[in-house]
Amino acid sequence: MDKNGFSLVNVIIGFIFFIIVLFIFLYFTINLYLKIKKLKKFKSKKFYLNKKLYLLFIILDLYLNIFISFLVIVSFSISVIFINNYGYITYIFTGIYLFYVVFALFNIILNFMYCESIYIVIYKDKLVTINNIINKSDIIKINNDVKRKYLYLNYYEDKQKTSINFKYNWRLKDFLNNFR
Repeated sequence: MDKNGFSLVNVIIGFIFFIIVLFIFLYFTINLYLKIKKLKKFKSKKFYLNKKLYLLFIILDLYLNIFISFLVIVSFSISVIFINNYGYITYIFTGIYLFYVVFALFNIILNFMYCESIYIVIYKDKLVTINNIINKSDIIKINNDVKRKYLYLNYYEDKQKTSINFKYNWRLKDFLNNFR
């Protein structure tokens, strides 16, 4: 244990937790991109791609993730090497590691909230999203909230009324209204 209360074991446990969070984050990210890739295989002429969301997810999930992971690995290496000489280095590692955990959780939540709005395909009178396939005849109505933050698609699934929430975009609303 160094003079500031951190031991090598604490730093290694923090790194192990980082690896666990990294694998969980990669699982959700790879799962999302595989679903988008499957949707692109439909080769339909009628599709909607929210380019801003798609680019945001590429930047956050790929580039920023690689950069922050690199920072965590470098700070872990420096902490292990200099734990007895400079006690504050372990605090830097802990701060970067905790920032990565918050970043990963934020991205996982963002992926769940907005994944339906990224890529939508119309194929043989069916609306295909990342998680749903909806017949044209099952759609009840398409509307948005007052502040135009979300777009709601109400439809019947197994004779029960169900709803999908999309991030609002006027192009998406026009796309869905033209389909209906």
